[in-house]
Amino acid sequence: MSEKHVVVPNPIGMSYFGISFEAGGIWEGHDVPRTTGNQGPPYRARGTSHLMEHLMCKPYEYLYPKMRELGIEDNAGTSDNKVVFFAYGLSEHLGGIAQTMIDKIINQDKLWSEEEFENEKNIVLQEYDDYFNRQDHGAWLNFMRKYYNYYGAIGRRKEIEEFSFDDSIKSAEAYFKSPNLICEVLHGSKDRVKIPDGMTFKSNPLPGGIKFGEYNTDQESVPKEDQSVVFMFSKNTFSLDIASKVRLISICLAGGLESPLYQETREKRGLVYNISIMNLVMGSVFVPMVDAQTGSEDELIDVLSNFFSKDMSEWISEERFRICKSGIVVNSKMAAMMPHSSVTQTVLGDYNPFEGIDNFSYEEAIVLANQIFCSDNLHLDSY
Repeated sequence: MSEKHVVVPNPIGMSYFGISFEAGGIWEGHDVPRTTGNQGPPYRARGTSHLMEHLMCKPYEYLYPKMRELGIEDNAGTSDNKVVFFAYGLSEHLGGIAQTMIDKIINQDKLWSEEEFENEKNIVLQEYDDYFNRQDHGAWLNFMRKYYNYYGAIGRRKEIEEFSFDDSIKSAEAYFKSPNLICEVLHGSKDRVKIPDGMTFKSNPLPGGIKFGEYNTDQESVPKEDQSVVFMFSKNTFSLDIASKVRLISICLAGGLESPLYQETREKRGLVYNISIMNLVMGSVFVPMVDAQTGSEDELIDVLSNFFSKDMSEWISEERFRICKSGIVVNSKMAAMMPHSSVTQTVLGDYNPFEGIDNFSYEEAIVLANQIFCSDNLHLDSY
């Protein structure tokens, strides 16, 4: 069994199947340009991994009535780093479904018609517009273009529009016959999927090169509501091997109404309904980001500027760190009890959110927090 075929035992009778491919926003725009014709792999236009995700479900969509009958849940998703197809349900039912899914995706004996392609492209373009019809999503996506020259999984409208039926067939062959990972959660081992004859695993290093700056990229129109969106972006990118630790620090700062950031912005001043800190993963690196919406833009900017100008030990006490760390450890135990609902995050995700937390100390957390969540590293912008 290849190390790229991960099998996780499950003590209860629930199983899971997931297959991941090297696709998504970080892989797009870097391959052989369209002008070189048929030399090398087909050009991956920005936003077309998402379209290919929709299309690659079509070879097995005839299974949907059977899945419904058996209570099997299935889905697919495109992130910045990968495209994943998955299904889960009772172990007694999933085996045959999982085998058909992998066979149909890999063998590609029946794909889609030109009419199906055009319909699906229209759906993806509608989804694209939906993102920019929301002030918060639209502003964030435009800021990613402006400050990181990065279009993300949603892509660039013009390139999606120019992507042809022929491009889709070539892309299926080039990028969706060799997965980078297969993950199964099984109750017992008799129903493991059989790897299709001739299938190989592909494992290339994740692209890097994302840098903070001010780029002259095209921006989409975004509605302006009665509130402002306020973002703080990291000027530095960080390796994924510390992402789980930064996630813990983020929870310490902004996890729940009792957190320091909620107390300062919402409970004391009523400036926001919600404020969050997240890790934006872009290939082999991630960028911490703070975001909120408010009707009092200037006051919120002042509060955030003051908050992140202080030493993080003023906001994160040893007791706060202990509480948040304990919660993550408990969550990791819960995830291990029900792997059929957790492996999408822990095995097929961009990073395991529980990794390295057990031995992460308060002192180490404060040093890392001061490196990342400081006014010198955070760029503030609003819309």
